[in-house]
Amino acid sequence: MTEKDVQQLGEAIEHLDKAKTILKRVQIEISSELFRLENKKEKR
Repeated sequence: MTEKDVQQLGEAIEHLDKAKTILKRVQIEISSELFRLENKKEKR
């Protein structure tokens, strides 16, 4: 593996980490939205 390969791998891993962070945020938002909708249903 050349130094460039290693560098590209490092960059790819960084991008994946960022994507994972974004996905976690989205997942939390979806969960809280679903929770809110469930609560609305029960109040009726």
